[in-house]
Amino acid sequence: MIKDSRYAGLDGCRGGWILCHLDNEQKSLKFELLTDLPNDLPDRFAMLAVDMPIGLPDHGRRHCDLEARALLPGRARSRIFLDLRRPLLECDNYSQANRLAQQDGHGLSKQAWNLHPALRNLDVLMTPARQFRVIEAHPELIFHRLNHWQAVAGKKTAEGQRKRLDLLAQAGLTDVRESLPHLPRRLAALDDFLDAAACAQAAAWHAAGQGRQVPTGNTEHNRRGLRMEIHY
Repeated sequence: MIKDSRYAGLDGCRGGWILCHLDNEQKSLKFELLTDLPNDLPDRFAMLAVDMPIGLPDHGRRHCDLEARALLPGRARSRIFLDLRRPLLECDNYSQANRLAQQDGHGLSKQAWNLHPALRNLDVLMTPARQFRVIEAHPELIFHRLNHWQAVAGKKTAEGQRKRLDLLAQAGLTDVRESLPHLPRRLAALDDFLDAAACAQAAAWHAAGQGRQVPTGNTEHNRRGLRMEIHY
């Protein structure tokens, strides 16, 4: 169990990244916009949970993504992207990446391709040693866990955003809206902040030994030695 209460959640956004600082003892939040990921970012927190795949395979689908989809109800399953693979990081455009992905049996969605700049940014930062304090998380798993696995409306809808704020408040994060910085929507949307806050909560759970993860069996590693697992 990690006693340091400085946790953080990280979510990609139009302007780069939203970083949510969480002091778990005080239940206080602070948000920050990062245009890039500094190399010392993992060293600033006892635990950092990132809403972005960390370990990508060369071929095939990750078991953790398939198990994550199985946990979610109905339409929420599509919010777990499949078919991101490490060789696609070297592609220059969507058409090239999709053709390469199809050679491995599954095409690549345009939404998954849009993660490309952030994936490359994070890939440079990550090492197997850093996975001690930097974990991959997924907000949909976190929010559905908080909602006892009942369906939560989409994060872009007013209903879904209200529900996510309520679920965070029930977890003790009552000042999310009050902590939001005033940023243009071209840089970050409300759901980016909510996802970052959810990841910060997952980091706190993990540090306290209360976290859960998929896959439930043996964890796979990619060729760089990075674990392919999702925490929630």
